[in-house]
Amino acid sequence: MIDRILAYTSSYSRTFGINKAVDDLNHRNKKITDTIFLAGSARSGTTWLSELFSEIPEYKLVFEPFHPVWFPDIIDMGVKYKPVLSNSDSHLLNYLHSVGEDCIRSTSPVFQFNNILKRLFASKVVVKSIRSHYVFPFISQEINALGFYYIVRNPLAVISSQIRTGYTGYTEFDGSNFVPSKKILHSLTEQIGLDQFSGVLKKANSDIELLAYNWGLENWYVLNNLGSNIQIVKYESLVSDFYNEITNLLEPIEMTEWIEKVIQKRDRPSRSTNPRDINRVKKDGLKTNIDFTKKQRLSIINVIENFGVSLGSEPDGYSFDY
Repeated sequence: MIDRILAYTSSYSRTFGINKAVDDLNHRNKKITDTIFLAGSARSGTTWLSELFSEIPEYKLVFEPFHPVWFPDIIDMGVKYKPVLSNSDSHLLNYLHSVGEDCIRSTSPVFQFNNILKRLFASKVVVKSIRSHYVFPFISQEINALGFYYIVRNPLAVISSQIRTGYTGYTEFDGSNFVPSKKILHSLTEQIGLDQFSGVLKKANSDIELLAYNWGLENWYVLNNLGSNIQIVKYESLVSDFYNEITNLLEPIEMTEWIEKVIQKRDRPSRSTNPRDINRVKKDGLKTNIDFTKKQRLSIINVIENFGVSLGSEPDGYSFDY
């Protein structure tokens, strides 16, 4: 295992050197009051939304600050898969504050040659994460940032894309992605104090059911602990009514003057979009169950209904009963 980690991380040593050289040229800390935090489940459109925000002049993207390879500082803080934050976890809060001020350097190859000018001259940051569900409500109350956005998407579409791409939001220290086990999900359930869902997890056996449980747990946690300053973004609404929805997102942070620039990015796929998904969206629009059998679809519904989620026949026809 150690050999795999060393081999994986050493492959980034040159990339990290390039990244650090570029970032060190723009060494000034950013103001946390200008920072935008964005979160959501893996494959919910977080990358696309964060790239829309980073089209605003002076903003650059900080990508996945809880990825164990790209941000190895989190390993020293004991974060293995997803952080859980409480009032006593000042180290995590301080870390996120530093991320929001762009004081933490990423080793991610995602930034090797993309948006070099942005990284050189940006004075503000957008922080995007698919691993911050269990800290997001807390930091929205403790950090005085410009905006907090949480994106939700139909669970059938999310789970379909997670299975198809392998991006589940869980990453080992060697960089490999995986479906969370019952043991991991049970530990998270206990840490966040939601033992009432343990019985649901006990009945989940397949990868699809485990991913459905994970989707239900992380979205239930955020949406049941919403602060007044967290703005919910519904992926399907953003796709189908882009102008009005993006206007509603930019108004609270007084950025509507850049709406035309953001619109130019709308039809360009995000860096994490699978080429198959581009053709799929063009062909199928917002259909969500094209990869599931009737039995698989029913197994997902049986899990997520325990979290107060109802699914309709249309892609955006899902609701949260809380």
